[in-house]
Amino acid sequence: MLEVTQDTSTSLTIRWERGDDPRGWLLKAITDGHLKDALRALADPMEFANVAADDHYAKEQLRSTAWLLRQLTKRRDALIVALRDRREADPDQSAGASWTDLVRLIDPDEDKPLTKRSKVQAMYESGRRKMEAAYEDGRRQAGRSGTDKV
Repeated sequence: MLEVTQDTSTSLTIRWERGDDPRGWLLKAITDGHLKDALRALADPMEFANVAADDHYAKEQLRSTAWLLRQLTKRRDALIVALRDRREADPDQSAGASWTDLVRLIDPDEDKPLTKRSKVQAMYESGRRKMEAAYEDGRRQAGRSGTDKV
């Protein structure tokens, strides 16, 4: 089970088992410096686009935050699909999440969640397309591996 333990007010420990990160994304985020750079960017006040980091570090932070955003966007969209599909499949409509629930989870400060519903629906459709593309890629790869045998 992935654990994050705050050791002191300025330090923490992250622990996980292999099964928590089967594809190695956590390890990649750490070993490639993405997590460190993103945390540095998060800590930088960046008031009025004035960053504390020099050009070299600002570029590293931008690269890493962009990488993490891509990874987290994929996961956000997959979570939206999973929660919405669970709601649709549940006859009692108690599982998963409604569109309004999803808006509130994504943007808790939104006063009028119905105004953001179409944005969340677009995220759902994006997640659905990515999921279907990944499924098709998996089928194609499975088909190719069967033809390599002599």
